[in-house]
Amino acid sequence: MGQNNNITEFVLQGLTQYCDGQKALFVIFSLIYIVTMVGNLFIVVTVIASPSLDSPMNIFLAFMSLMDAVYSTAVSSKLIKDFVIRRQFPSQHAWASSF
Repeated sequence: MGQNNNITEFVLQGLTQYCDGQKALFVIFSLIYIVTMVGNLFIVVTVIASPSLDSPMNIFLAFMSLMDAVYSTAVSSKLIKDFVIRRQFPSQHAWASSF
């Protein structure tokens, strides 16, 4: 006989359970996100706008900065959103797809 477990959500312990700590982390991660986005987009715009930076290395750097901006948007925005809302339980599918 096998066990039948119907798990629908996972409860994860976050960085802090206190409201004041979550507000402070929200501000810190929001500032880090903004600085990262401004820096990455500045690199992309500089490489595209300047004709003297048309070497393959600089184009690769601009591409890597663009990918970092996209990845930061996908991950950091979810983290920042989780600090604002109270329900922080990922679904089983979301948890399993992270592996």
